[in-house]
Amino acid sequence: MVAGIELGGTKSICVLGTGPDDIRAEARIATTDPVTTLDAVDEVMRRWHDKHSFKAVGVASFGPLQLDPASPDY
Repeated sequence: MVAGIELGGTKSICVLGTGPDDIRAEARIATTDPVTTLDAVDEVMRRWHDKHSFKAVGVASFGPLQLDPASPDY
């Protein structure tokens, strides 16, 4: 089981499954500010990991991925 996160300009999508033909869960999250969006993604991922214990996460982002809140381009 693996998870995927696609961070888009208007929405972010989280998926869980074994491959493109076996999606077992999907969550759509409105993209707002970084803290709110990443908190929502984190909540979905933690819930799924507790239940399914996935082994890997893939991330796709529409732009540079900066996770340090102290960074000027966060």
